[in-house]
Amino acid sequence: MSQPTPLVFFFRRIFLLGILALIIWGLVALFGFVGGLFNQKPSATITEGQECAPGTVSVNSVIGDGTTEQLSFAAGVNPYLWFTLTNTGTVECKFNGGPRVTFFTIKSGSEQIWSSRDCDRAGLVDKWVTLKPNTTFVWAANDWRKVYSSSTGCGDGQKSVSPGAYALTAEVNGVISGNYEQFIIN
Repeated sequence: MSQPTPLVFFFRRIFLLGILALIIWGLVALFGFVGGLFNQKPSATITEGQECAPGTVSVNSVIGDGTTEQLSFAAGVNPYLWFTLTNTGTVECKFNGGPRVTFFTIKSGSEQIWSSRDCDRAGLVDKWVTLKPNTTFVWAANDWRKVYSSSTGCGDGQKSVSPGAYALTAEVNGVISGNYEQFIIN
């Protein structure tokens, strides 16, 4: 009987190494799957009246005249900013939308123009509201003085913005608005 050539030995070794790699990969996958079965966290289930579960409240930012959405503003008119909250869950729940946890940001392109984070936030409080399922709650509006914000403040006494295109976003209790409200200052 003839001895196999070195090339045959080489291919046999490659084949055996491939089989060994597949076995190791299979064991790692099996143990990862089994371990995952034991490390599952229970899903968050809330009962009516409890704090809203994460992911069940959507926020939309709105800009306008204080009662109606408006996307263009004359030189002497200050826009009003507000937001809406919608409970996308299946049970009534409570959500904190108070001024302590609410932030508005206005940008022009990628440049941040104004942020309520720069405002004096001393004394701001929580305000909890009850949200019914699939119902939108409209928050009260506050005016924007059409100024830049900085570490020295966000209102009167700050540099005025120029006419142009801007965009508004809101963050309420860690939930960022699902829209990017674009508007014009004339």
